[in-house]
Amino acid sequence: MNMEFIIANASQLLVVVAVICTLISVITEFTKEIGILNRIPTSLQVLILSIIICVTAFFAGFYYNKKEYREMIYYVNNSAPKNGNGTKEMPFKFINDAAKIAKAGDEVLVAPGIYHEYVDPVNGGTEDARIVYKSEKPLGAKITGAETMNDWEHYKDNVWVCRVDNGVFGNYNPYTTMVGGDWYFAPVVRHTGAVYLNDRQLYEAETLEECIKGEVYAPSWEPEWSVYKWYTEQDKEKNQTVIYANFQGKNPTEELSLIHI
Repeated sequence: MNMEFIIANASQLLVVVAVICTLISVITEFTKEIGILNRIPTSLQVLILSIIICVTAFFAGFYYNKKEYREMIYYVNNSAPKNGNGTKEMPFKFINDAAKIAKAGDEVLVAPGIYHEYVDPVNGGTEDARIVYKSEKPLGAKITGAETMNDWEHYKDNVWVCRVDNGVFGNYNPYTTMVGGDWYFAPVVRHTGAVYLNDRQLYEAETLEECIKGEVYAPSWEPEWSVYKWYTEQDKEKNQTVIYANFQGKNPTEELSLIHI
């Protein structure tokens, strides 16, 4: 309970205090005439009664606050302006805005749409009060770290190339970061970034020559798709990430092509 709450609810608090005092006075006056209670000093009765009422009020308030806390719902809509506050009337634009303040028991309700962002919750839920992230429409809200790339230029044969200034990636460039961990046992280390064509991920090549050739990757479960390849390198002079992709005759400027930003 802070000072703003006390000031805003001063009249209600005074009424509650008056009611409690009146209640204690009436009860202690009544108990003077009841059997063994008339042997207990009035001052002690007041003390005991005050403790009982305070404890009851504390747990009642705790239950009420817990109930209100669990009913907190934050709204997100990617078509909303950036100055939203998470209410239904002024939803957040980004899911991560809600993830920064959502606490155990809260719910984040997301409007349908594609959310190009990285969601990093600040708080965690509990076994009894989880933080729920839910799409308003089943499967309507999608989170992706990929962005549409329309700046492809033809490089050679079926291969196209695009360049991205490294400043766009901020502190994390998926095309310089390799997949790693005690869970990763693949014979070839790959980048955490990827290239997509019409919602399908291309195979990463180890060299530009391999990308240009576009040959079948034998271990693939989809040999016919494994000929779609991409390769990346750094242009240190221009501080750019260069991405080559073999689209097997398709024009990426006329198709849906995505990269990680």
